[in-house]
Amino acid sequence: MRSEDLIPALGLLIPIVTVTVSLLALIIWIVVAHRRRMHEVDCRHKERMAAIDKGLELPPESTPPQPEQIQPRSRYLLRGLIWLGVGWKVHHINVWQRSISFVRVSQDETTDSP
Repeated sequence: MRSEDLIPALGLLIPIVTVTVSLLALIIWIVVAHRRRMHEVDCRHKERMAAIDKGLELPPESTPPQPEQIQPRSRYLLRGLIWLGVGWKVHHINVWQRSISFVRVSQDETTDSP
């Protein structure tokens, strides 16, 4: 396979790999967060059952902080990071579309030449 044929193939492979890895990372993050939450619920349940078996008072319920309880600074940081990620992705999609059109134009030019 010639290197001229390989460059357009790699140009198409990069966005496919990027999207696949991004989705895979998101899925892994969701699964890990769910497992951690289930582990916390299971530990809290075991602790409450042990307290009931021993006849002790039940420990108070601990709830995760609600968005209203989170400090405003951390919320601003989170919003900024989210918008940074959105802008970064839009930029890369734009660059990818330009590179695809460039590859198509260069392929058309090579096929038009005798």
